[in-house]
Amino acid sequence: MDSINKAGIRLFIDRKREDKKFMKEFNAEIQDSNELLMLGNTFRDFFRERAKYNEIIANAIKKGIKFKILLLDPRSEHARKRAIKEQGELYGMEKYDESILIKDITEVTEWLYNVQKSAPTAIEVLYYDSLPMVFLIKTRDVTFIEFYHTSRRDIKLSKFIPSKKHTPLLIVENASSFGRFLESHFEYIWKKAKKRGRTLEVVYNELHPENMS
Repeated sequence: MDSINKAGIRLFIDRKREDKKFMKEFNAEIQDSNELLMLGNTFRDFFRERAKYNEIIANAIKKGIKFKILLLDPRSEHARKRAIKEQGELYGMEKYDESILIKDITEVTEWLYNVQKSAPTAIEVLYYDSLPMVFLIKTRDVTFIEFYHTSRRDIKLSKFIPSKKHTPLLIVENASSFGRFLESHFEYIWKKAKKRGRTLEVVYNELHPENMS
């Protein structure tokens, strides 16, 4: 336990979707935050009309909290590999576009695009092309982090991680060395994505070519 405290880990949550502690902690932590940094594959539980945490996000935007969001680029090789890892081999672009991963990214992109039109200063979204390793949300005081499952889903990770599909979520103090490392990890990927120029508008138009003149 001492080593956990020294690492700055405040709390373990077994599964964020099913544990009410995550919603309670997340809602509490964003209240005093001016900005959230978010890195993940899709954030489908946050940025969709009927998303589980949609109300919390909508209230944060109304409150004036800023969002910097990194999503997996749906046209990247790493997205293709992730989709195959989740569902098996996908033959042809049509099958790929119908995969759960790409459908989720598309829905989230559409929701964020509409929000940005009504609140242009509230969110900034970039799309990254690198191995998806972590789900990360940084608030003012803590960072929520969950390592993505990168092995086959039918393989048990270890006796310490009983779920075949999920790894535990950690809440890490930002003042700790671990917390500072997580922030630098986000900033490194953000700078790379910025250079690539894969913005919300660019990806939205690619996913909706019918809207382009």
